[in-house]
Amino acid sequence: MNMACDDLGRELPPNVFYDRGAYKYLQPNGKKKTLKNTLGKRAAYEEAVAFASVLNQHRSKAGPASNSLEHWRCEYVQWAQSRDPNLVGSASWKNRCNAMKKFAAQFETHRIPDLNVDLLRPWWDRMKYDEQHNRRYAFSCWFQWMLSKGLTTQNPFTLADDKPRLFEKAVPPKIRVPITLKHFRAIEEVAEPHVRIAMQLSLITMMREGDVVTLKFDQHVTPTSLRRANTKSIRQRGEGKGDLNEWLFEDYPALESVIKEARDLAGFCPFVVSSKKCRPGPKKEHQWQVPTDRLIKDFAKARDIVNWPVPSHRNPTTFHEIKGLAIQIYLEHNSLEVVSKGAGHTRTSVTEAYRAEHEQRYKPVRLKLDK
Repeated sequence: MNMACDDLGRELPPNVFYDRGAYKYLQPNGKKKTLKNTLGKRAAYEEAVAFASVLNQHRSKAGPASNSLEHWRCEYVQWAQSRDPNLVGSASWKNRCNAMKKFAAQFETHRIPDLNVDLLRPWWDRMKYDEQHNRRYAFSCWFQWMLSKGLTTQNPFTLADDKPRLFEKAVPPKIRVPITLKHFRAIEEVAEPHVRIAMQLSLITMMREGDVVTLKFDQHVTPTSLRRANTKSIRQRGEGKGDLNEWLFEDYPALESVIKEARDLAGFCPFVVSSKKCRPGPKKEHQWQVPTDRLIKDFAKARDIVNWPVPSHRNPTTFHEIKGLAIQIYLEHNSLEVVSKGAGHTRTSVTEAYRAEHEQRYKPVRLKLDK
């Protein structure tokens, strides 16, 4: 219960109340924050008053709760979801919302116009490259929206070179060991059937592990082909704009053999990649369905059995490296543009990066020289 005085009858500053032996502060977003006591029980009252005084000063600058950063975060999320209902339920959107929520909580005592490059740089520089990169676009859109509302005059996360902005750290080099065809065959020999089938599917189709484990016989397999929409390209470009790929069995006879083996192993399971060792789960459509994390772990077990040498400065190869191996093999007989499209990449530079992980290719230089 909110009180104007503590248990000893001493008056409390605005927004502070005493409850269950602790001094608490009512924040602009309606949540209660316990004021920590670091100086001992006797000094608890004086410390609570001092903390509240500082918080109230920031609060007066930030304005009422309707002007808090958390309030405008909620408004932005609702606006974004009303424009694109597909965001609701998206894992990436959920992660972005959580990142914005943490940011709003961390800077709740600051006025929105004061959130500039200088203020945010210490917080920004403490993050790793991946953390910065994952926040950059989402936060830039959020601040651009607040700019349109007149809440601020700057966007610290903008990508424009002529504006003050926060810079990302350099892209760290990939330290996973690329998988070779010899390494692939060695793992394949000791892997469990569902892992072996998934490996072969990924090598032939260049599918990611997330696409491989969601293949279904009734949805993606026809008498003459395997059809699948690239889910990552759909997330990036939107429904109806993603890559729709089809692998004809007459062009890929090895793929037809893999599908036949998978059907024999699946029994009544509708998924192409299945295992009778799997157990029911709340998010599984069928008991024998193999989740992505299970496939990654089972692949790692087979990889560790092979015990392929790994340099001390690198990490062991993962299932995702099979995609890079497939790209490397297809590039030996196909153009970069064709392979890039089949891999579901929006830019050929992404495909080139996969190849670069396997080997560096020298381009012949042919310049005429007058003698």
